[in-house]
Amino acid sequence: MAAPEDSSQGCRERAEADLRRADNDIPINARQVLEASARHWLARAELLERLETSFAARCLGGPEDD
Repeated sequence: MAAPEDSSQGCRERAEADLRRADNDIPINARQVLEASARHWLARAELLERLETSFAARCLGGPEDD
């Protein structure tokens, strides 16, 4: 079974969790680390989403290379 962070949705969920934790009463440096982590998870989610879309298009029988 794939890990949650191996899908765009799983990465978005991790980003949301980091942002929720950053909203707590924590030191500024911890908040900054969580916010940076959330940005990285969102970037990974966007990358995976593009890959998932590309793979799905290929599976649906896009033009083949000759």
